[in-house]
Amino acid sequence: VDNPNAYNENIPSIGRNATLHPMKGPMMTQSLRGMRGKGPMHWRGDRTGQNRQRGETLEEAAFKEFNEAFVGLLGREQELPREEMDKFTDFALQLSYPPNPIRKLDNSLTPVQAEGEEIYHTINTDLIATCNGCHKLSPEEGFFGTDGTMSIEGPGVAEDFKIPHLRNMYQKIGMFADNTQVDSPYLGNQIRGFGFDHQGSSGSVSNFLDALVFNLLLGPERRVIVEQFVLAFPSELNPIVGQQLTISPANHGRSDVQARLLLLEQRAAIKAPRPECDLIANAVSGDQIHSWVMNDNARFVPANPQAPALSTLELLSQFLAANEPVTFTCTPPGSGVRIAFRRGA
Repeated sequence: VDNPNAYNENIPSIGRNATLHPMKGPMMTQSLRGMRGKGPMHWRGDRTGQNRQRGETLEEAAFKEFNEAFVGLLGREQELPREEMDKFTDFALQLSYPPNPIRKLDNSLTPVQAEGEEIYHTINTDLIATCNGCHKLSPEEGFFGTDGTMSIEGPGVAEDFKIPHLRNMYQKIGMFADNTQVDSPYLGNQIRGFGFDHQGSSGSVSNFLDALVFNLLLGPERRVIVEQFVLAFPSELNPIVGQQLTISPANHGRSDVQARLLLLEQRAAIKAPRPECDLIANAVSGDQIHSWVMNDNARFVPANPQAPALSTLELLSQFLAANEPVTFTCTPPGSGVRIAFRRGA
């Protein structure tokens, strides 16, 4: 089968494999998350989406090519009807990755992670390009390690692969991991994760970068440093999303509570290079629920357009005086009004 997929512009055209062989061998199952806007599917991109209909994206068409698996893999008598497959596609392409749990809530990096990011963007790591030259990181464009293009894999791998994203690397550490790298204490046999590369044969990012093509230019110390950045790789949702704080008369004076509230407000105020979250507030008075969404002026707007917007101090004073707690939540960007006021999507 011809390989019609686009290749990364930083990779030489020499050595490209123009076909997709039917015998692909064992490969690690990939996630259903984060597929929208990320090109053809499968490790080899063999769900190409080339036969898409008018109005379909490449990813929608590529996902629908999996319909045959309901019969050939799962044993269903027939493929899903088109209407059902369309609904399944719409659902699946909305799935995305959660915030990276390693990254700090203020979205900053540790000194080692920051050094790893610098290496990632500036050091030629494989004689051809920087890490970012292949694994494109541009959150404002929606790229988290891949732009959906293909790459040659060198003499050790017969077929070419789609460049994989890096959003879930922290979940993969485990089987076959060598925890004896520089500055990494031995943690015992790790069996939780699936490992790295298409076979899952490398137990850690550092193990993967131990390949000759990377190690020539990185060396053991840089490998570990890059690993720390990759494990804190950003995703569609920033670290602050999902964080909550309930302020009550019993805790409102505590410095840690005030610091956390300030953090939520600061992250909600960030709009560039991409919004970090919407901040909402909820309180219950008697049997009535009250909700607000913070606007660009750091004031909390209620559902009733006739009611005034409140400052944080005004909101808290009103309810804490009545011995009623207020809960603040950072929701995904663009979802604050829907979640706070329970409106349809």
